[in-house]
Formats: sequence, C-alpha cells, structure tokens
Amino acid sequence: MPANTISVTRPGRWGNPVKVTPVVPASVALQSFLIYLGQSGEARLRELVEPLRGRDLACFCSPSALCHADVWL
Repeated sequence: MPANTISVTRPGRWGNPVKVTPVVPASVALQSFLIYLGQSGEARLRELVEPLRGRDLACFCSPSALCHADVWL
C-alpha cells in the first residue's frame, strides 16, 4: 500500500457492506451504501470520515467503475 493511502475495501471499517454480485449491480450496491451512511448518524459519519481526510483511498474497483470510495472522497 502506498504511503498516505487507506484501504476502503471490505471487510474493513470503510468497506461497502453491500457486495456487487450478478444479482446486485454496482449501482444498487452504491445506492445501498448511501442509505447505510445516511442512517449512520452525523456523529458516526464524522468519526468515519475524519481519518480519511487528506488521504488517498484504495479499492479493487476499476477506476472507471461506480465505487463507494468515490462517496468517501
């Protein structure tokens, strides 16, 4: 992992709990992630976002694909 980079992959703290599958497309997984974050509450969201500030984020998604890391950014 490059310096100043945090992995936001599953099963880690910042991973999307909704997995993309043949039945669950990326768009649905991303929408579900947004709902999940919205239900987390402001204090919890702040607690999750703060360690990511100023850091690069790493995920397995293709750079051109929909990815929950874009939400974190």
